[in-house]
Amino acid sequence: MTKLKTPADVPALVDALIAESPDVAAIGDDSYCVVDLDEEVNARIQKILNDFGPRDHLFFDIIDRLKAKGRDYVLPENMRH
Repeated sequence: MTKLKTPADVPALVDALIAESPDVAAIGDDSYCVVDLDEEVNARIQKILNDFGPRDHLFFDIIDRLKAKGRDYVLPENMRH
């Protein structure tokens, strides 16, 4: 797998994560979830994340890509910080 270096690398990561779990999603405009309650699925997700490498520098690009794919959850007003 390609290591995450630029925003152009984000679609491959997001597509791989979505292929593993229906629970992968952006949460609001400033967070995302890449955890699944199924231990086997979560192990595969963690392998994908490890294979792609560090992603902090592309944090908002990942959120934007998830939202563009319709994989986002809008927090109710009373849950926003």
